Amino acid sequence: MQIAIAHNAANISRLDSTIISTLSRTFPELELYQIDLTKPQQSFPGNSVIISLGLDVAAAVNCDSGTRHICYLTPSCLSEKLPTAERLSAIIKVGFSDEMTDGAFADCQEYILPPANTRFFSPSNEQRNNACLLIVEDGWNAAHQLAVAACKLADKKLTILGTNVPTELTEHDCVTWIPLTDSEILKQLYQNNQVLLVPQNDSFEITVIEAQACGQPVIAFAESQTAKFLIDAESTGFGTGLLFDELSAESLASTIEELDRRPQHISASLAWGNAARFSTKRFEQEFDILVHSLFDESLIQFPKAKPIRQQDNPPSDQAA
Repeated sequence: MQIAIAHNAANISRLDSTIISTLSRTFPELELYQIDLTKPQQSFPGNSVIISLGLDVAAAVNCDSGTRHICYLTPSCLSEKLPTAERLSAIIKVGFSDEMTDGAFADCQEYILPPANTRFFSPSNEQRNNACLLIVEDGWNAAHQLAVAACKLADKKLTILGTNVPTELTEHDCVTWIPLTDSEILKQLYQNNQVLLVPQNDSFEITVIEAQACGQPVIAFAESQTAKFLIDAESTGFGTGLLFDELSAESLASTIEELDRRPQHISASLAWGNAARFSTKRFEQEFDILVHSLFDESLIQFPKAKPIRQQDNPPSDQAA
């Protein structure tokens, strides 16, 4: 069985890279196709299965009549325009969460959670500092500026990891800017900073899973897609993070202060367990079953797999 994966040549995210490396282990003979979205449909004959990352990529791939075409709807599809229906009529749509059922995510045949490297992103026993963490991967925007304003109101230090950060911010005493150069730095900040701030209101951020894998509390906007993947300590009494209700610096600052008042409501072991659902091992297993089910109908339903154990013991809550 010849399997290929197609992705946008002009824009490959950290999540896309994780998906590609994970599927390369699942299917060692995997072919990789870089799709130029500015060109007409591109053909790649001789494949049994083509896996496209995103709707735009899927619409640009022209499959042979005998080729099975899977479109994995990554979180970036939340902001993609829906291609015309006739270009997607023969595609098997796989969503990244059954929480997403509208727009591009309507009529998905299966759901497979996106992979996070939960073996690499893991807890540390070191005591956390008192600084907030903000990650900027796709350019500076108003949501990031809101986080800066909130930290000033809450009198908190802020570490910004990323690129294209406004120069004037790096001159503030309360802000530390670190370029995003490798995953080791990212892991250390997840392990050492008090809380990850995810102020975006219209996207899912894989950083929220990586942070939980490290036992780090997360604060996110209540109406964001990211909020669906947290356990809100405010509503449950014991969770992996907190949600703020309004897109304002005052609302976010108040939530940061709430975390300072009641840190015992956040559980590092619960966060670790929540993130384990996104392990690359689980992603490999479920995609392997999905691909083989295209040729063997007895495998169509995923087994009720037990959670993948990432370590012998979960982290203690004292490290949170």
